[in-house]
Amino acid sequence: MAADSGRKSLKPTPRKKPTKREEKRVAKQLKKRGASPARIAAKQSMQARIQNVNKRDGAAGVSAGVSKDGTRSKGFSLSLPRLSFSPLRVLIGIAATAISLVLLLLVLSQLPVFVIESIDADPTQHMDAESIAKLAAVPAGTTLLNVNTSEIAQNIQKNPWAGDVQIRRVFPNKLKVHVEERKASAIVLMSSGDIAWYIGNDGVWIEPFKITASTDESATDVALRQANQLGCLLLTNVPSSVTPKAASKTTDSTVLAVLKYINGFSGDFSKNIVSYSAASTESISCVLSSGVEVSLGSATDISTKERVVTQLLTQYPNQITYINVRIPSKPSYRKVGSESVNPGSGGRVVTDANTNPPSDADEAAAKAKQEAEAQQSKDSKDSTSTDAQKSDSQSN
Repeated sequence: MAADSGRKSLKPTPRKKPTKREEKRVAKQLKKRGASPARIAAKQSMQARIQNVNKRDGAAGVSAGVSKDGTRSKGFSLSLPRLSFSPLRVLIGIAATAISLVLLLLVLSQLPVFVIESIDADPTQHMDAESIAKLAAVPAGTTLLNVNTSEIAQNIQKNPWAGDVQIRRVFPNKLKVHVEERKASAIVLMSSGDIAWYIGNDGVWIEPFKITASTDESATDVALRQANQLGCLLLTNVPSSVTPKAASKTTDSTVLAVLKYINGFSGDFSKNIVSYSAASTESISCVLSSGVEVSLGSATDISTKERVVTQLLTQYPNQITYINVRIPSKPSYRKVGSESVNPGSGGRVVTDANTNPPSDADEAAAKAKQEAEAQQSKDSKDSTSTDAQKSDSQSN
């Protein structure tokens, strides 16, 4: 047992490849022992096979495991070749792939099978499919792979009614175009009274139309009827300096102030507004569907003004004919069938319920008159004081 344990602790000596001299020496020993030539050849053949097996196992990276106690393990270990990556080689490979894809795309983009043969456009309320296809102006020979969709969208948007344009490729040879039409936010009646313009909520002038009024109705009535049909608002009394241009944004401060009100009011409140009047940025007013006129003033504190108007209409249903919220913290209003308002409400005293509510021009004139009277009174006092001083000096 002791001998066996000592034998197990010995490590096997790795086998070396025999040299030719050693092979000759082994062959001489076999001859001396009386071995036949066939046995010598078999011995050499066996050694050659062992060498081939060792070479094959070394090439495959397979080696028999040997435990610490010198015994061979049942498993095996696989030695794989180490791979090394060079950043430069990776970049070169990526660049080569990209160039190949670009060249492939260039080749495909010239194939006649992808040449655009038709434009399928969805008609809108003011633009039919044929006019949209003409506006697209796709050059002859353009394919789906080299078409400039941004340029086509800009061509279509030359029509002021065209808002957002979506273009989709339908292989092999068709373009699908969808136009989101610009919504008219208001109809602006020019100071001349015979021309009105559509304007979008983004401030873009769309197109004009002529007002043809009969003897029984005014230009305002015609424009208001057109606005009701389109579901938009009417804007009147704009300054004569307003000069619209199709497909361009307005730069007039008065029109922009009205648009600020239109976009600032809530949807529920806007539904009750029929028209706006805007002689200047400070004198903006609107008329509700109930006939109540609301003096809004400059486009500030929009949400607060809406809340005050709503509270007054709720507090006095079907009684108010006029509301002034230029200063929303001090509103004034006019009631039907009442000669005064409750104290502390900030309301205006009314002596005649049947008179029309004062307009912005009337209020401005009254304010100017008060200022003039105050100035005259001050001048009179200054003159009296000067005369008294002169009298005193002469008496001395």
